[in-house]
Amino acid sequence: MGSSVAPPEGVSNRGAVESALAQLNAAKEEYQRLVQKLGTDAIREGLLRVMELEGASSVYWTQYTPYFNDGDPCEFHVGEFAFPTTKDYGDYEVYDEKTGEDISYSGVYYYEGREGNPPHWQEVREILGALSGMEDLFLAAFGDHVQVLFDGTTFHVEDYSHD
Repeated sequence: MGSSVAPPEGVSNRGAVESALAQLNAAKEEYQRLVQKLGTDAIREGLLRVMELEGASSVYWTQYTPYFNDGDPCEFHVGEFAFPTTKDYGDYEVYDEKTGEDISYSGVYYYEGREGNPPHWQEVREILGALSGMEDLFLAAFGDHVQVLFDGTTFHVEDYSHD
């Protein structure tokens, strides 16, 4: 029978360290994969409900960490959610690969006491407010410096250039 000799005091077992780090990295990758999937599922469900209430076929937003914030910390944020509009102008113009045309998108501006709020305005505000508070999930699901178009089935993610 072989006997094992303990490494000299102050010297660690390199194989054990490498094994522990490999396990930690594997757990981290699994955690990130799970957060991405669960986050995407939660985001999808919330957006599908808002799209249903708004009668919208898609939703668009940008998300990024600003490069400069006038001396304040630069923190990741998700921009406003915008829906297709029939107005002649919108807050955003997004190229639609299916039609080959730009589509105008505008944000949803519902607030207490606003004349013309639809009956579902409070539910829309609550859902969009909850989604806006899940910035970590948006970052894990879609990344940084991107624009996202959700067409009710697929999240289309592209790089986004900003100041």
